[in-house]
Amino acid sequence: MPSGDRLDTVRIPHDGSSCKEMSMPLASPGEGGISLEKCNNVEKQLLCFPQAWACEAKDAQRFSWEHRSLIRIKAESLSEFSPEWRADYFMYTCLDKTSGLPLNRYLDEVSDTKVYGDAIVFQMYKGQYRHLGRDFILAAEDEEYPRVVLQAILSQKNILTSQNS
Repeated sequence: MPSGDRLDTVRIPHDGSSCKEMSMPLASPGEGGISLEKCNNVEKQLLCFPQAWACEAKDAQRFSWEHRSLIRIKAESLSEFSPEWRADYFMYTCLDKTSGLPLNRYLDEVSDTKVYGDAIVFQMYKGQYRHLGRDFILAAEDEEYPRVVLQAILSQKNILTSQNS
């Protein structure tokens, strides 16, 4: 687990502005202000996960914990790509059109899957969280490999395996 029980994630703003690094506290299922009953299936499989609901408190137009999906793509699905990027990737996002969140313009250009509000991406390598940051952001903006990761995360087969609460 990253030091200080915080994880550097990448926030993809809904308004199409540049991706941002965002340090988030980690919580375990049933702790940190979320009951086990409120955790979705993917969250229950993890020992801990970023407290994405903290984003909702700052700006209700950016993220909705109630309407969240946590999507995972496993490293094995990315085996044809560079080993330096091969890891499990997770994305907190909203796929619910009725959430009242605006369409995510950045991800709308990346994928045919409609995403609403901000998305939060984080990474795990061999069972350990790794900080995501500037390298991922710069490469995604230059349409390099992280953009392919985002497309893979949002592919329909991955979304179907990530169930909400």
